[in-house]
Amino acid sequence: MIEITILVTAFYFGTQIIDAEKKDTIAKFSNRVTLLVKNTETQLDSAVNLIEVTRNLPIVKNTEYSNYISEEYKGIPDSFDLKKRTLAKQILKTYPEFEFITFHMPNGDFYMMEPYADQLNITRLNFADRDWYKGVMDTEATYVSEVYNSTTLKRNVVAIRTPVFDDSGALIGIWGGSLKLQFLQESIADLILEKNSRVIFYDQYGKKILDTDTTNKSEESFPDHFIDDALSGQQGIVLVNDLIVAYSPISAGPVNWGLIILQPQHDAFFGTIITEGLIIFMLITFSIILAFASYFVYKITQKNIRLVKEIEQASEHKDEFSAMISHELKTPLVPIIGYCKMLTKKDLIGNLNKEQIEAVEAITRNVKRLERLIVDILDARKLDLNKMKFVKEEFSISEFLAKIESNYKNILNEKGIQFVINSTIKETTITTDENRLRQVFDNLIENAIKFVPQSNGKITISAKREDYVILFYVTDNGTGIPVEKQSELFHKFYQVDTTIKRNAQGSGLGLSICKGIIEAMGGTIWVESDGKSGTTFYFQLPL
Repeated sequence: MIEITILVTAFYFGTQIIDAEKKDTIAKFSNRVTLLVKNTETQLDSAVNLIEVTRNLPIVKNTEYSNYISEEYKGIPDSFDLKKRTLAKQILKTYPEFEFITFHMPNGDFYMMEPYADQLNITRLNFADRDWYKGVMDTEATYVSEVYNSTTLKRNVVAIRTPVFDDSGALIGIWGGSLKLQFLQESIADLILEKNSRVIFYDQYGKKILDTDTTNKSEESFPDHFIDDALSGQQGIVLVNDLIVAYSPISAGPVNWGLIILQPQHDAFFGTIITEGLIIFMLITFSIILAFASYFVYKITQKNIRLVKEIEQASEHKDEFSAMISHELKTPLVPIIGYCKMLTKKDLIGNLNKEQIEAVEAITRNVKRLERLIVDILDARKLDLNKMKFVKEEFSISEFLAKIESNYKNILNEKGIQFVINSTIKETTITTDENRLRQVFDNLIENAIKFVPQSNGKITISAKREDYVILFYVTDNGTGIPVEKQSELFHKFYQVDTTIKRNAQGSGLGLSICKGIIEAMGGTIWVESDGKSGTTFYFQLPL
């Protein structure tokens, strides 16, 4: 009788634990949806605000060259209205998610576009049939378009357009830009998704913008009305067709986009399945041992389950907090840097005196330092979780080194630092992630710049083939690294304790990130220095 009572009690508490874990899983799923919606809306708001702020500048309201619009140039020539073109170029630098910046006349005719090369490639002069044109004309307000395939770029973009009025309130043109859809990938990248999660974005007409499932092996296995619900402003999480499906609207100016996130239930509730197995095992154990012993086994099992759950929750909260904080710190830096650049450009927003320019430049330098620190922290976290993505492609090593030389040589020569490429490789290719390899070189080169002499500094980079690997190295003629300090050099936040290095700015994450990237790409990295006359960082990668 006692054993039966214990079994019933254990079953009751087991079902309570399972129900609590299911609710906790759904809550975590909801948090991820909320974070992704917020990330995306922040990106869109930044783009919209930048367009709306600049439309009120006098140089945007100027259309004195409209008589020079022609079919030949698909607008005005690039030598006309230089102030507006300069502002457009500055916006592209400030917010690189824009593909191009445009100005249209009230009838839809092109006035100008930056980059100018894209203006020459457009296939027609008038765009009054676009939904963004009709949206602006109907609402006389900023409008975010449907996703459309740019005839100039041959890929999908989203247009943000805003009306420009003169002092009397008359419409004189339409100002705006078209966004790359890459910014949606960046919003997803800031979020650490669970196993087999799928994210789908839809524009206001229900057209698919982005789908993280690129296999195209299966159609959507959830009802279409979830898309309509999201576009109408509703949100929710449901279990359907062996999936957990979350849907939510995304505010895109005056319209809503839709977001769908789905995951197989067996992946989402994997922890619950394990718990159910543990409880079944616990019940069987209770049936074959004494009631008193069974009670303590149950108590111990319950305690262990709770501890595992608390550890999992702590890890989940840590990941979500890291992603949210990194994004929330990084997003405001983009407009800060952009406006600082615009403030230092003459005739854009107004002229500053020398002291004001120096203050703005100091702000820019410190914001960039903060931006780099945030990126380093996020990369280090992704490496720790094995979540960093690598895209393998084949490329020429000599061309890769030439790009590095073109980026650094002139700048460093102006600082009195000699920059040398010393490589015998001519026609060898390597298959790896080019962007991540460039990140390693940038970290090592920037690290070397801090410590070489400013009058006769020298930095050398090179590559050579050794059997089935490529050996790269970065050498400097700085003060060197003491031998006893080298074993700790690739640890996070470690900095060699010398006066020179204490004065050098850095997060202490660069070398640990280099090590994580190289090892993730199948290579090794090490350092050699006698502690007196320079340092060489070597790393090798398979061909």
